[in-house]
Formats: sequence, C-alpha cells, structure tokens
Amino acid sequence: MAAGASVQLLDLRKTYGDVVALDALSLDIKQGEFVANRPPHRRNIGVVFQSDALFPHMTVAANVAYPLRKRCAASRRCACR
Repeated sequence: MAAGASVQLLDLRKTYGDVVALDALSLDIKQGEFVANRPPHRRNIGVVFQSDALFPHMTVAANVAYPLRKRCAASRRCACR
C-alpha cells in the first residue's frame, strides 16, 4: 500500500456458515495509522499478527512482553514485571 493511503470499510459483514462473525462493521483508517510497514519496536501496540512481525531471536513470551515493557518505560506510570 502506498504511503499516505487511507482505508474506509462500510457495513462489513462476515459469516461462517450460519454464524455471523461481523455484522455492520464500519471502520476508517486514516493516513499514518497503519503499522504494518513499521518495525516491531516502533509500533505502539502489543499485538503480534504474523510471524514476520516477530523478533526471531526472542522467545514467544519475550516478543509479547517487549511492546508492553516499552510502553511502561515510556509512561513511567506502571511497574513492569
């Protein structure tokens, strides 16, 4: 996706057979809100979506904990464990 792009989804619906997983979901993703093209340590989120977003030299626990520790260090309001 090109830099500066935005995405708008309107009334999205997803079903699995008879099960409705999403119904009438609308979403606006504005320019600069995508995180896929940023390295993991530059993302302000604590979710890992796919294997190429992981630090390969870290364990699963360390990959999950990394953004949480970074957020704690930045805010100085929480005690990271």
